[in-house]
Amino acid sequence: MKKIYPLLSIAVFLSSCASSDKALSMKEQSAQNHWIAAPTDNTLTIIGVSNPMMKGKGDDEIAAAKEDAAKKAAMYYGVQGRIEATHRDGANFFDYINDSLVEVVYDKNYTKYIEQLTFDPKNDVIITKDAIFVRFKLAAAAKQVNYTAKFDKDGRPAWVNNRQLPEVAGFVTAVGFAQKQWRLKDTIYKATEAAVVRMVETASIQISEKIDTEAASVNYSTSSKGQLINFHVIEFWVEPKTNHVYTLAIAKLSR
Repeated sequence: MKKIYPLLSIAVFLSSCASSDKALSMKEQSAQNHWIAAPTDNTLTIIGVSNPMMKGKGDDEIAAAKEDAAKKAAMYYGVQGRIEATHRDGANFFDYINDSLVEVVYDKNYTKYIEQLTFDPKNDVIITKDAIFVRFKLAAAAKQVNYTAKFDKDGRPAWVNNRQLPEVAGFVTAVGFAQKQWRLKDTIYKATEAAVVRMVETASIQISEKIDTEAASVNYSTSSKGQLINFHVIEFWVEPKTNHVYTLAIAKLSR
């Protein structure tokens, strides 16, 4: 059973230290399944994740975690989301369609950020049975994010249920969610993309509807598309029983 640290100390820490990750070690964050990565002035904190490998905490694992962090760095500088949904409801059972297309696009030349990522091998790496987590720093034109996180009685962040989202001045806030994938790394990444999609879906939507009375069918589609800048996951939580992942992200809408 994973150890749950006193909620009062966590809340005080989050309130007074602007959700900085300095007060909680990687071991403590891993024990809580709750990872904090809020930016400070001119510095991004990015949690890179690697799948478990034969060598444990070796060069291959660090390289994989670094590549994962580099993708997230690319998202910070610009990410686009597009959602296309089509619905057809006809007169009989077989005349029913409910389909959607989701696309998240960012700079595929993300490897340029790899050499810019730094970490402390002694304090910024933790190995679990499901993944290797590395806390990277990236010099960027970021500002410190100040907010107060709240927790439910069972220890889960209140924002997990898409309520009590912290207000961060100048940013849009959204929660991403992904069900357990084969690898925890993939689940975390999908939850990150889901936060992008959620922001775009909330900010922009177009609906077209066509009703065919003779065929007794209804056809309609929804389309959402948008671009974000300064997209960054400031917290994520892994649900212990299911390994589902929830991400709390902030971004600015690019007009």
